[in-house]
This record gives sequence, structure tokens and C-alpha cells, in this order.
Amino acid sequence: MSLNIQIIDTKEKLSDFLTVFTSVKEGSFIAIDTEFTRVRTYYPILDLIQVCIDEVSYLLDPHAINVDDFIKAFVESKASFILFSAREDLEILSYKASVIGCSKLLPDNIIDIQLLQAFLNLSYMQGLQSSIKDRLGIDIPKAETMSDWSLRPLTKSQQEYAAQDVIYLKDLYEKVMSLADDDDVRLSYFKQETIRLSKVYSTFDDEDTYYLTVSGAGALHKNELAMLKYLCKKRLVFAKCRNVALNRIITTKALCPISRLRKIDEKALLNANMKPGAVRQYGTMVIRWFNEAMEQIKSIKVEMPYDYFACDRDSSKLLKTLRHKLKVKAQELKICEDLLGSKALCNDYFYSKENQQTPILETSWFKECVGEIKLS
Repeated sequence: MSLNIQIIDTKEKLSDFLTVFTSVKEGSFIAIDTEFTRVRTYYPILDLIQVCIDEVSYLLDPHAINVDDFIKAFVESKASFILFSAREDLEILSYKASVIGCSKLLPDNIIDIQLLQAFLNLSYMQGLQSSIKDRLGIDIPKAETMSDWSLRPLTKSQQEYAAQDVIYLKDLYEKVMSLADDDDVRLSYFKQETIRLSKVYSTFDDEDTYYLTVSGAGALHKNELAMLKYLCKKRLVFAKCRNVALNRIITTKALCPISRLRKIDEKALLNANMKPGAVRQYGTMVIRWFNEAMEQIKSIKVEMPYDYFACDRDSSKLLKTLRHKLKVKAQELKICEDLLGSKALCNDYFYSKENQQTPILETSWFKECVGEIKLS
């Protein structure tokens, strides 16, 4: 296929593009993708927005133009937006919408083909290039997969690669949809899950509860958990204020080992798997945070972490039983097992029950297809 690519890098070109974009009506499709950089910074740097309308690929350059007007039009559009592996794209676009004060953070109609394929039991984590090759018989070059999208000017190869990330999405979506009947209940489940995940993707890190999501937190004792809470909050506040990637300060994997320490120095940080470069740059600050927490450790209030039941020996047996039952149910429904039997959903089930809340598994499509859960 010959590619029709338009680079949107001036106010005039953006204005013309928005005229086309806003003319797309409800029920019509727009394919969208993003390229961004988030290696050193907490806040993602948007490098490119790819939009395909009627087989024309528009490449919006945020380094050359202000894309705020596009973001506003995007969240208000009634068109159906087709993406592939949408999480990071929706996170950055919703973040941009929040920064400029949009009342909505994402449009109403979103289609993630990767998620759709999982509901139709085709694959769970198959990539875009592989999906296009399997479903459409088109082999897309992968040379620019690890490209630096912050560099300018974009090479011809980069432009073509970016355009191909969106040009085939509509055809791929139609091909996948052709494999299901119109009344296939799995399509209803897919739509409900898309709505739920859109809300999740547009929720941002909370300084007071971030520690609850750290893997392994459920195995910590009370004082260790209090230390983890303090370190997580300090790390997140610092990252936001200085716009530094969280893992450049303390990797998430090192948070629990550091929280278990009884005394601290740079050698102890290294032994707890904090990276040497981070110890050199931030070690003194982390040591200060640790000592501050030790002085008030008894007064820091903590809650049960999300993975407590996975870490508790007795509870983990029930969790494994639940995962098994959910995977069997997924097989009966002919959807990918991890859509129902993920660790996150199982952790949420026991966590919510313990806190007298409604588990995700007892809401929306989950409740309809799983029914009453009996573990005894």
C-alpha cells in the first residue's frame, strides 16, 4: 500500500487537519497512536501523534506545534477511536487533557484491538506487527521499533513506520470483528471492560496510597510498611516536583528491601538493590527520608496492601483456588484466561471483601459471566 502521509507541523496545517478531524461523525472510525519519551522524566514527553482518517495518515508534531486544540477536539469527539495496546496512549492523552483543564479526559468510544483479540480468544499480548501479519497477511518493517522519536527532523523511515502504526488499524479491526457473530456475548463484555479500563487509565498516581500497589508490600510487617509508605510518598513528591522518573530515584523493586532495613548507609542501599548511579545522586536524600521515617514510624498509619493475600501463606491457597476457577470459566466462555484469572483481579477480590467493598469481579460483565463465587 502506498502511504498518504501528511506532516502537521505548523498552525496552518493543524487548523486544516482539525477541520477534517472534527468533521468525522459518530459511527465513523479514526485510528490513533502516539510516540513518547519517558526514560528520564516523570511526566511523559509527547513526541508524535499519529491519526489515520480515510487512509490518510496525519503525523502531528508536538515539538513544532501546540497540540492543545487537538486534545480538546479528541476528548469531545463522538467518533470511534481504534488503538492497539491502548493503555500508554490513553494515559498520556488523558494526562494532557487534565493539564489543559478539559472537563473530559478521554472520548466516549474507544476500541483497543489487542483487548478485543483477547476477548475473542485469539491472543492476549500479541503485538501489532504480528497481529497485522497473522490477520491481514501484511509484513510491516520493524527497523524503527526502538527509534528515538524526540529527534528532529524525522527520517523518511520514521515517518513511514509511524504511519503504518495507524493505517492498517481499521482493516485489522474489521478482520477481527468478522471472526465473531453480531450477537456474540463476548463483544458486550469487551465494550464494558473498555469503559472500565478507560477510567483506570485516566487515574493518576496518589501520593498517600501509592505504597499499597508496590509488589511485595503485602509481606512487610507494620513498621516496614510504614517505612514503605513514607518512602513512596517522598519519592513521588520529589519525582513530580523535579520531573524525574521514579525509577531513577529508587527502583520500585528496591523499595521493599530498603523498607526492611534497620539502619541505613550507602552500602546498605546498594545491598538493597538501589542502583549505584542512583545512590551517588540521591543516596544522601534517601538516607534522610529513611531517618525521618524512623523518627515517626509509630505514628504513620497504614492500610492493608493490595497483594497482602498473595503474600500470606494461608490466604494464597484460596487465591490460587480462585484463579483456577476463573481460568476454567474463561475456557468455558472462550476468552483468554488472563482476562478473568489475573493476579490483580484476584488480589482485588480478597482485598475488597476484607474492606467491605465490592470486588471488580462482582461488577459489570465480570458478575454476569462469573456469577456467585464459592471457594469452599
